[in-house]
Amino acid sequence: MEATSKRKMNEAGQKVTTRLLYALKDKFVEAALEDIVVHLPRYQGSLKKTKEAGYEVIGYARKSKGEKDDMKRRCLLNLMVEKLKTRSLADRVFVSPISSAGDPFNKRDEKKREEVMTHIVANGDTQDMLRYISDKEKKIILVAIDYAGLTTNCEDMKSFLR
Repeated sequence: MEATSKRKMNEAGQKVTTRLLYALKDKFVEAALEDIVVHLPRYQGSLKKTKEAGYEVIGYARKSKGEKDDMKRRCLLNLMVEKLKTRSLADRVFVSPISSAGDPFNKRDEKKREEVMTHIVANGDTQDMLRYISDKEKKIILVAIDYAGLTTNCEDMKSFLR
């Protein structure tokens, strides 16, 4: 969610920017803490066991097409990469800097976006991920920030998984 900002004049006649601050309501604090304290360690424990069983964890993040400037896009993607590495224990992370959730995997990042990718701490784009996965004999777990972060195209997902 992007915070809206407004420019106003303060009492001294100076321009100031104000932003809305979203705060978690008290009734949701306990559930949020439980997610952090209980669910995250359980999730990571499960991932560690699968890694010990010979799986490799591959992270995937993407940003939708939109008006974000390249600097903001790179910053947001780098944050997602970091989350995939720290929370989902991803061994490698691939990103699609500009794609829609409904775009077929094999069409994403056909046009290389070097101007964006050179500033993202990732192992490559979607095409690099597809090559990496197809070249691997190791078992792979693919993790994404959320369902729409991967795809909303069910038929493409079925095709990808085959």
